[in-house]
Amino acid sequence: MADETTTTEAPATESPSTPVETPWQASIFDPENPGKFIPAWQEKLPADFEADKAMLANYGDITTVLRSLGENKRKAREKAGVKPITAESTPDQIKEFRREFGIPDEPYKFDKPEQLPDGVEWRDDRMGKFGQWAHERNLTPQQAKDAVGLYMEFVSEDAAQMKKMQEMQRKQWIDAEKESLEAQLGGKLPKEIQNAQRVALSLGLNPTVMDPDSPDFGVIPPSVVLKMAAEMARLKGESQLPTSEAVVNMTPEREYLSIIRDKSNPLHQLWAKGDPNTVARVNELRRLALSRS
Repeated sequence: MADETTTTEAPATESPSTPVETPWQASIFDPENPGKFIPAWQEKLPADFEADKAMLANYGDITTVLRSLGENKRKAREKAGVKPITAESTPDQIKEFRREFGIPDEPYKFDKPEQLPDGVEWRDDRMGKFGQWAHERNLTPQQAKDAVGLYMEFVSEDAAQMKKMQEMQRKQWIDAEKESLEAQLGGKLPKEIQNAQRVALSLGLNPTVMDPDSPDFGVIPPSVVLKMAAEMARLKGESQLPTSEAVVNMTPEREYLSIIRDKSNPLHQLWAKGDPNTVARVNELRRLALSRS
């Protein structure tokens, strides 16, 4: 019987993973102390900084480095004969400083950009005041331009936040309106919406202004609202409408009392059923009445 030879394969060995090196720009900082350098941080710098490592060893954090750079720049300007503006600067020194850094003799003027960020309104009056302010404080043209850019960024952020808030408030209003309509009309709501859309179309409006599910819902010009009310008054007839004297003399107190007591008032039934919008209106009228008493 032939010998069977069993070949045993050596277990596969995993090659050690290559460590991922952290870029030196990040590895020189102490993760426990933001802005602080680790000990001997300068040794992690690339070869380009070899000649400066001994000098850089004197700095323990990024703030100190930046301050040193600013001080060196100031001293360089003084050596060049251009001194920073101070409260004691003479008109000639200010003039020389402005000439050196390209600051105009007149206040800065800013032209409206061809395209503004969404929701941002350009204000010539504000830009004029800022141009005056920036010039009086001797901002360089680039500094003034950067400041305007930062201002536009802030205004754009505020506009976006305002738009988001308005959209949220409108959604809450539409949801409340739909809930109120469904409570009043129930299964009749689709048919009533269709009829309302037909009326809107007859008045030259987009029918979607009568659709609670449309973003156009409720967006009706005041002049059209007045026209619709006048047409409704014509259809109801004089006998079905309050007198003109009642309209003139309708105080907040009389109005809220009419809603809660007068069963002929169209809003009475809604108030009795607890319609949130009608209840809120009654509460506001009561508040106004009490504030005037």
